[in-house]
Amino acid sequence: DFIICDRMPFGPLFKEYGFNYIALYDKCPAPEKFQPETETIKEFGQKIDQTNAGAVYVFDNSDKKLAKQVIAASKNPKCDTLVFDSMESLTLSQLFSGKNYINIMQNNLTLLRPN
Repeated sequence: DFIICDRMPFGPLFKEYGFNYIALYDKCPAPEKFQPETETIKEFGQKIDQTNAGAVYVFDNSDKKLAKQVIAASKNPKCDTLVFDSMESLTLSQLFSGKNYINIMQNNLTLLRPN
């Protein structure tokens, strides 16, 4: 199970390949200044505990604030925050330095493998 503490631009992809996930906001983009209910944060923290998750996930450009709140609501303060790259913030200089679709998606693939 993937615990997404962010918006979810990869929802259709995860569904296509049968990945189980929960996301704080199951659409992309999330509304400006999106803040889930306190109860939702607690439920996601409990999900970390129930699944013994070693990590939660966010997407590029996340300030990781929601992930930190979810982890704080769990009993696992050492839970990692891993970052998927949706390529939404890819810059021209990154392209010129060799970053491309293939190596970005290969990196994302490493995050999909079990911890």
